[in-house]
Amino acid sequence: MAASNDAAASETCRESPDSRARYEHALTALEQGKRAARSWWIGWTSGYSVATAAQGLVAAITTDRGTRIDSVVGAAESAVGVIGMLVATPRTPMWASDDLLAMDDRTPCARVRRLERAEELLQRSAREEEQARSWYTQIIGDVLNLAAPAVLWIGYKRYASGWYTLVPGIAVQEAQILTQPTAAIVAARLHRGRFGTPNAMAWSLSPLPGGVALTWVF
Repeated sequence: MAASNDAAASETCRESPDSRARYEHALTALEQGKRAARSWWIGWTSGYSVATAAQGLVAAITTDRGTRIDSVVGAAESAVGVIGMLVATPRTPMWASDDLLAMDDRTPCARVRRLERAEELLQRSAREEEQARSWYTQIIGDVLNLAAPAVLWIGYKRYASGWYTLVPGIAVQEAQILTQPTAAIVAARLHRGRFGTPNAMAWSLSPLPGGVALTWVF
């Protein structure tokens, strides 16, 4: 019985001839995309944070009622953007390669698990990047960008301020989408084409200027 179990375990953990190449391709792709992913996240999170703090400060010190209203609404919109970056940004590309390098590789079973993890993280990174640039992210972002102007227009009759909030908001949204890194998208497609690894079903949260989106990908 013990011999049978050992044979079954050996068969389960048998490495394929291209296992090393598959792992190295996935790891290299994740390492190459890490810096851009981190820079993008830090840049946008910092930008939203600074905008929130600056508008909050203006709201606290100004004596003009209209300026205070505009600043409070703008600070709230930026704060939601910060929250979106913290809880729903494409985060896997930022840490995936570090996770792989920390894994054990001393036995065939360990290397098989590491390869599975590498391909899982590469595909997950690609999904997150695709969702952050998708058409539904664009539409949801447009809707959310209307919220702050709507408050100014409907709640306070501040029409000029509403337009001043809407136009930069749309511009920021477009800039965030266009600057979102795509290294994992390209690498995952190359990996599937070269090694034939399948896609997997998954759900995730995508960051939006002013909010987040829950999506299901298969």
